[in-house]
Amino acid sequence: MPTEQLHYGPTAKVFHWVIAALIAIQLPLGWLMPDIHRGQTPGLAMTVHVSIGMTILLLIVPRLLWRLTHPVAPESNLPPWQRVSSELVHWLLLPRRAAGNAQRLVRGIGKGLDDLLFRRGAIAASG
Repeated sequence: MPTEQLHYGPTAKVFHWVIAALIAIQLPLGWLMPDIHRGQTPGLAMTVHVSIGMTILLLIVPRLLWRLTHPVAPESNLPPWQRVSSELVHWLLLPRRAAGNAQRLVRGIGKGLDDLLFRRGAIAASG
């Protein structure tokens, strides 16, 4: 079992903040873009939204693996309920986010949107 560190290292911090920044971009795009239906050509917002979502999914996997192999000691000055709840939230949030992104990917493929990821044509046509 790996030795616990006292603080998050630079790699964990980069994973955290890159994923947080992408989510901060992703959420408004998702709220503002229109619903898309089969046969409809998705616009730039949908292309960027899907591409960012897949990037988040692809970053969550190594982030979880990094956390498993580089554990951090829980904050010792927190009450026990806060230590337990912070660990619980951490281990439920990232897998939930990954599962949600994977589910939306499968649903998008079912709608015929499988060619949407990082579509250069849509970005070039709208720019």
